Amino acid sequence: MKNKKGIATIYIVIFVILLVVFVGYAFWNNYQNTQKNKLLNSNPNEVIKSSTPTPVLTNIKITSTTYPNKNITPGNILTMDATFLCIPGTPEKLHKDSIPESVVKQVFANYHITYPTTKAYQIDKYIPYSLGGSDNIKNLWPQGETPTPGYKEKDIAEKYLYDLMCNKTINITTAQERIKTDWVKVYKEAVK
Repeated sequence: MKNKKGIATIYIVIFVILLVVFVGYAFWNNYQNTQKNKLLNSNPNEVIKSSTPTPVLTNIKITSTTYPNKNITPGNILTMDATFLCIPGTPEKLHKDSIPESVVKQVFANYHITYPTTKAYQIDKYIPYSLGGSDNIKNLWPQGETPTPGYKEKDIAEKYLYDLMCNKTINITTAQERIKTDWVKVYKEAVK
């Protein structure tokens, strides 16, 4: 009789643990989906105002290749966990896997650019790994090196937002919105 009560107690404990894990996962999944929906439903044309004046930079030329086509590359999120991303070395670990050549070819085809190209383009993430972006094709576009600002300048903007996020000056949602809304404006702020 004592063995049956002990076994029943073990089953109840296991059931309670599984229930707690399931409910916790459901809440976490709901939270992440809510964060993604906030970002996806935000106004892409909304300009986030900065309290600092925008510096006047020379040699800035905005062209059709400065920003991705939002119909082709709306952006895609891998994570909303800034704490995870701010662990030293995490963005580099996420970046180590290369994007399959078939996906790279498709990205260039989507933008009507002949593949293979010269070094004039690189496959860029609209929302970078460092800010929680994914390597999904919805987040990839061929960004040019020239005219300035090009992919090198976007890297500066990404690093600037990453530092602000990890210093808790801004949250991850704001960092993602700013890189999507106007990364050139962020670049100008970063180099002032």
